[in-house]
Parts: sequence; structure tokens; C-alpha cells
Amino acid sequence: MSLIIHRCECGHTPTRHPANEECRDSLRTCTCRKYRPVAEPELLPTWTMTGRPITKITPPGAKSDRRETCSCAACVALYAELGGTVASTA
Repeated sequence: MSLIIHRCECGHTPTRHPANEECRDSLRTCTCRKYRPVAEPELLPTWTMTGRPITKITPPGAKSDRRETCSCAACVALYAELGGTVASTA
């Protein structure tokens, strides 16, 4: 499913360095080393192995990849605005 995330100030996603963990960038080009989320969330779309977009969005506060997604007011508002699905581009 697609996710609503807060990127780090360095531009990485939470999968690169979750809260209070070091950056997992293999090249160690990240200078922040700690996750510092920006205020505004964004939609991180995902695709199937065949390249088709996955339109369903993981709800705020639900588990995704054994990790709980952010449930702040901004994430909840974006999820509601998007109606729980990614707009189809087909």
C-alpha cells in the first residue's frame, strides 16, 4: 500500500532512518544522521512488481512493514483529503 510519510529534512524517507536512528544510507552522504521530520506530510506512492500503481493508502496509525504509520493531525487530514486512495493516472 502507499504511505503518507514525513520526509527528513535531508530528504530521506523514514525507511532510511526511522525516528532516533542513524541514517541507513549506504554511502553515508546524509549529514543529519538523525531523523528530523519536516512538518508537512506527503504521499509516498508504491507500485506492484509489474509497475502498476497501488492505489490504497495505509491509514494513519496502522501498521505497515511492522511499523506504525504516523497518526498526527496533518497525516490524518491528508488521508481524508485523498479519500484513502491514490488518484488513478490511467
